[in-house]
Amino acid sequence: SFHDKLTEGVSKLKYRLTTPEVEREFTGLPQSYQLVNYVCKDTSATTKIRVVSNSSVARSGGSLNDNCLKGSCLLNNSLDVLNGFSVWGYSFLTDISEAYRSIQTGPITNNCRRFCWFADPMDPNSIQDYHLTCANYGDRPAGNILAQGLDIVASDPETPPIVAEFIAKSFYVDDGGRSAKTIAKLEEVIDSLGPSMGKYGFQLKHILRSYATNIDAGSTSSQSVETVLGLLWNFYDDTLQETPWRTSRSSSQSRGVIPNNIHYEGGIKGSGMSL
Repeated sequence: SFHDKLTEGVSKLKYRLTTPEVEREFTGLPQSYQLVNYVCKDTSATTKIRVVSNSSVARSGGSLNDNCLKGSCLLNNSLDVLNGFSVWGYSFLTDISEAYRSIQTGPITNNCRRFCWFADPMDPNSIQDYHLTCANYGDRPAGNILAQGLDIVASDPETPPIVAEFIAKSFYVDDGGRSAKTIAKLEEVIDSLGPSMGKYGFQLKHILRSYATNIDAGSTSSQSVETVLGLLWNFYDDTLQETPWRTSRSSSQSRGVIPNNIHYEGGIKGSGMSL
């Protein structure tokens, strides 16, 4: 339920109850409230119900997003990432679990993302103040903040160079993919990717290989298909297919020929995610 997911978020420190002690921390800082809601995403492997907030709620002083700077786009070109995933015979795909919410935010940002909810949904008098403590999808600068976080991981001197290069060039938002002529080249990246990301609190949802059974690969949308940059990748027969909302066609093609043969209806442009 929504209440259970919110309570889970509090236990994971994604949200925090605004206690009198917290109020003292926020003394003198700008303050704003947001609306909270939920979305159901049946295709998600790990989060079927998501608590969401709206940073674009109109108000007299402007919404939070109206008062935030997005900055120039720091995201990789999505077509470059897709081509890098498609060009060679062997490939793997990974996804960062709750990528935005892996990044903690500061007191000013947190105090501008307050919301109200009930300690007991059956008791209308139990309403309390909460606030977000991490980056959130829909916050205007979230995409660039995530890109900066990944750049920090890639720039760490302890990150192996082959992993640093993968992180810097082969992620688009939370999706990462790479292909190579040899399995050994990919396994060299995979062996160190999880520990390097985990050092900074990023957890990988899965590692899916085109050349393995993927029995213990992690959480996936289905038994054989995962979404990558708006396409459906069947990691058993190594084919890509457009998602139903992009086209009425249902045919799939070999991963290696997709960039040339699939037509995008409003496709991925590599100009940055709209937040």
